[in-house]
Amino acid sequence: MNKHNTASMQNGKKRPSFSILPEKPDGAEDWFYTFMCMNIPFYGWRYLKQLVYQEPNDSPKSQFARAYLYYKRVFLRISLAIAALLAVIGFAGLHLLIRYMEMLKHKNRRQTAGALF
Repeated sequence: MNKHNTASMQNGKKRPSFSILPEKPDGAEDWFYTFMCMNIPFYGWRYLKQLVYQEPNDSPKSQFARAYLYYKRVFLRISLAIAALLAVIGFAGLHLLIRYMEMLKHKNRRQTAGALF
């Protein structure tokens, strides 16, 4: 009898039972812990590096950690490049704004100086 589904024996006849949740595979707790730890800021990077160096090279966790660290490095570099580009555009716009404000200030001085004489 299926211990998960009490309706599997009805009227003395056995029928197939389908549990709501699939059976948990072996090592699911380890992988759950891995996914939880790797998403903690700063600690996740250290945890993944620890998996790379402490697990055997051919273990699935070591391979996963190595691939995920590569993925994170690629997107970190892309993010830094976009941030640098936006910073350059922002500083260029700020420079133009300061030049425009100085031009208005000098133009305003000339107009007020001309009005006094």
